[in-house]
Amino acid sequence: MKKQTLVTLGLAVAIFAAGAGVFLIAAKREEKKTFNQVETRKVRVAKPVSVEKGKQNVKDNNTTDVKLTQEEAIKRAKDAISQKTDRNLDKATVTLKEKEIYQDGSKTKVYSGKLSISSTEQYSFLVNGVTGKVSNIKKYQSTSNSGFWERKNGSQKVMSLEKKNMEKFDHITVDSDLPVDCELKKGSSYSVNAEFSGINYTAKYTNENGVLTISTKTSGVQTNNNNNRRTNYIVITVPEGTRLEEVGLNVSVGDITVTQIKMKNASLIVGTGDIQMKESTASECKADSGTGDVDITGWNRGNLAVKVGCGDISIGCNAARSQFICHSDTGLGDNSIDGKNPSTAPYQMNLDSGLGDTNVTFQE
Repeated sequence: MKKQTLVTLGLAVAIFAAGAGVFLIAAKREEKKTFNQVETRKVRVAKPVSVEKGKQNVKDNNTTDVKLTQEEAIKRAKDAISQKTDRNLDKATVTLKEKEIYQDGSKTKVYSGKLSISSTEQYSFLVNGVTGKVSNIKKYQSTSNSGFWERKNGSQKVMSLEKKNMEKFDHITVDSDLPVDCELKKGSSYSVNAEFSGINYTAKYTNENGVLTISTKTSGVQTNNNNNRRTNYIVITVPEGTRLEEVGLNVSVGDITVTQIKMKNASLIVGTGDIQMKESTASECKADSGTGDVDITGWNRGNLAVKVGCGDISIGCNAARSQFICHSDTGLGDNSIDGKNPSTAPYQMNLDSGLGDTNVTFQE
């Protein structure tokens, strides 16, 4: 019995030793594997990089001069479009402007231009100011009675408008049910720059008897038009010192921005989007956003009515508290208005927010 027990014990010790050996071998392998992985990562990190080679692959983002002259840019554009259309364009008129764009991940100076062949046919293009390469050639056709140029972009219709040194206007009406960002600001002249992209819509522009009108109207089934919000735009400029009699900006979806503009009456309405007014004045001003913020800075005179369904109201006045009597109604949100209402004041401020904070500050 004793002998059998010893045999059994010996067998158990042997099995244990074998298992321990296997465990140690596995541990060694795992340690080696981990070590190799660490070493591999170290090698990757420590891999030498040629600085000179890197320089060759990086474009100069701080280029200050355009090497190509306007005359050279016009010639290159005419040659490229002539080759594309197989037409002689020696007598075509070209307008150019210099700007910076991001191209291939780098900031590049280019000439942006329009080449007009006739009153009904036009091409837009870009010319690289350093290399002279012509790109982004797009054909536009004039649309009857709309004032816009039109081109096709797949299933989308693109309508473009660019007017400089226009006849004076003191009334502005913008009415768009197509998503668009609208900006009114001080400039060197009366001008309009606009572009829309979408389906099943029309656009119209007029400037008659001092009244500038820009409108869009959609019809039928609408798909993906909201995706064009950040590419659709209207930019209107008026010379410094101009006082506009009536300004009405009404967009369904998009932001409205008014900067350094004097107005008698202003109505800014957006269904979904933000409204910003900077250093602007009006005798009577209405700002209304269904969903979005209203932010007004530099307000110093005039009656102001702001209504927001869902969003914040922020008013910064460059005037004393004694100039305004404020009435504020906030459904759900914080209400902060500096000081107390005077018994009388030349201007009224009515603020209404359904869901959001209201904050008004005055100059001390």
